[in-house]
Amino acid sequence: MPTMSVRSAESLDEIEWRALQIVQLNALREALPERSTDEVMRLVSWENPHRYATSHRDPNSEVGRRFNEGNQYFNPLVAIASVFDEPIGFMYGAENVSGGSEIARWAKRNIFGKSYFWIREVAVLPEYQGRGIASWLGSAMLNELKTGRDLPIATYIHPGENPRLKPVLEEFGFYETGSQPVDLYMSGSEEGMVDQVRMQHDSQHGLSKSLKSQ
Repeated sequence: MPTMSVRSAESLDEIEWRALQIVQLNALREALPERSTDEVMRLVSWENPHRYATSHRDPNSEVGRRFNEGNQYFNPLVAIASVFDEPIGFMYGAENVSGGSEIARWAKRNIFGKSYFWIREVAVLPEYQGRGIASWLGSAMLNELKTGRDLPIATYIHPGENPRLKPVLEEFGFYETGSQPVDLYMSGSEEGMVDQVRMQHDSQHGLSKSLKSQ
């Protein structure tokens, strides 16, 4: 059985992030068989491991680039599954709040409690898939959320690219809250736009119970 650990994203060095980047690359090549190797490599910033590491240590570095203006991220975490000290899967997320100004974001988070926990990605090596590792990663991650609130959980998926994922999330209590076209593979053309769907679960504690029951 893999060992599980949850760490602050800032605590991982570039070598450790490169190892997780390799896991994600291999997982996505399996999940996206219709896409070229070049497209998948762009998706994980393969040619720029420094940007990959930086964007995970501090996702605010991607606001206005990969992530929309007005977003702010806090306390990024990474849950890692390892076998013989080698990563075979991980989940990454951070608390997120959006607003038109820093004051608006502060008020939403600290007064109105309107932030949520954003799961950016989950990746498991193909040879370890189908063993419940993603659920274990999610359970380990949620157990580390110590905000004093029962945060809603949100993630973004691309059903046209990986149609298997949405029904799985719905089984765990996620529901669709909106969609928009995005240039997922950074092609720079209209032809490269794919539909991005936002999925939400209303309760961190409720989702944690569902994952533990698997």
